[in-house]
Amino acid sequence: MRRLPILLSGLLALQVAAAIALALSGPDYGAFEANEPLLAFDPDAVEEVSIDESGGGSVVLRREGDGWTLPGLHGFPADGKKVSALLARLNGLKKGLPVAVSEAAPKRFKLTEEEHERRIVLRGDGGALGDVLLGSSPSHRQVHARTFDGEAVFSVSFALYDAGTKPEDWMDRDLLTIEGDDIVRVDLPSLALVRDKDGLVVEGLGEEQETDGDAAESLLRNLARPGFTAVEGKGAAALAPLGEPNLTVTLTRKDGTAVTYRIKKDPDKDDYLLASSAHDYLFRAPKHAVQPILEASKDRLVKSKGTAPETGDGQTEQAAPDGENPS
Repeated sequence: MRRLPILLSGLLALQVAAAIALALSGPDYGAFEANEPLLAFDPDAVEEVSIDESGGGSVVLRREGDGWTLPGLHGFPADGKKVSALLARLNGLKKGLPVAVSEAAPKRFKLTEEEHERRIVLRGDGGALGDVLLGSSPSHRQVHARTFDGEAVFSVSFALYDAGTKPEDWMDRDLLTIEGDDIVRVDLPSLALVRDKDGLVVEGLGEEQETDGDAAESLLRNLARPGFTAVEGKGAAALAPLGEPNLTVTLTRKDGTAVTYRIKKDPDKDDYLLASSAHDYLFRAPKHAVQPILEASKDRLVKSKGTAPETGDGQTEQAAPDGENPS
């Protein structure tokens, strides 16, 4: 009877020793660090980026001189900072430990040529520099990925919305932007604003009139960065639908150069067509971006001197009698 506990104790000691030996001799997953890049390329060598979604959209970004363009959108300038950020993210992807290596894994994780969330191909002067497939997402800002010529599936840090598949996702939306302080004069059909030490003021006011500074600044913000949602075309034929515009407004800059905008309501839609004399593109602008410019008038920009500002409830503040504090 005494031998049984001794045998059991010896067996337990052997099992513990075996477990320790296995742990020491097995792979050290806890200390593993992902250092091998998923894609090995030089971002400065990339001349073209193509992105597509199976069953969805596709877009091509092409380097032109110091910037990027959208060949499929009449060569419209792309947001260079956004393209550089994408290349930096792709260049920083690490393989880590494979999630799966089986032959069936790519299909299961939506990483095949026929089915994928994104396929991103990088090309340089000498041909392809990288080709990666992005598929299902296991968690926030994580996505399953594999290189097009590999079978192993990895989980990498990436957000699919950082690789949009529509040209509109990559447009340089600051193309029409002018710094507000650089605008010294605004000419509208019914009035003009000029810059003085206090900002933009309505020209030709009477002695008892003054410019509503807040209204003038609000108008300036809309003029300095006209909002647009799409590029309809480029060149004379594309600009022809503007015909007789509903509104023409001219901005004069400090250096004396001027930019003229032409705005016309689209008869078939609830938005507007917009053109700038600085470019030969026809833009589509949403109603909320254009309406403040169309509605600009002396009635909205001028007030009588001494008029108190409106309170939050739309009521005008009343001045307190001498010697009394307002309630």
